[in-house]
Amino acid sequence: MRRESVAGPLRYWPNLLLATPLIVALIFNRGYQIESVLLVSAIFLVWTVKSLRYTLWSEEPNFGRTVSGLLAGIVWVDLVAVGTVPREFGVVFVGLFLAALLSQRFVPAT
Repeated sequence: MRRESVAGPLRYWPNLLLATPLIVALIFNRGYQIESVLLVSAIFLVWTVKSLRYTLWSEEPNFGRTVSGLLAGIVWVDLVAVGTVPREFGVVFVGLFLAALLSQRFVPAT
């Protein structure tokens, strides 16, 4: 059941699950191009925190904007899952991320 529009206290524990891709990436990519994995993980983390701020740290929570941001951030999860890729493919992921953001202007993400 969706609870975005239901008044009541926010549950914060599900946000901890958003760290799962980072943990998995660090476990499976230990020692192998760890700098690239850390860079992509940092990008994912920054985008996730930016998306969550619209709900967790604002006076008037905006669930739609948070969900839209997290959905666009799935591209970063995919890049974290791949681990290390040549720069050409990294550019493809950035393009997909930008396409996801652009498409949300025309098609609502939520």
